[in-house]
Amino acid sequence: MNNVMERIKAFFGHPSLRLMVAKDLDDARKDLLAAQTDKDYAEAMIQFQEAKLKRLLTMARNMDAV
Repeated sequence: MNNVMERIKAFFGHPSLRLMVAKDLDDARKDLLAAQTDKDYAEAMIQFQEAKLKRLLTMARNMDAV
């Protein structure tokens, strides 16, 4: 009976340090991936807006020339 109680305490008790570190490491990897994805998106948006600005400036100059 004592063995059963020890198992229950271990199951519902505090997680081990190893388990807590592994979870934090997994969370950090996920956060890094999310940040890298956001960075890639932001860089793509900068390129898109620069190209759009260039097109619009060219169109504006051509309109003045006409």
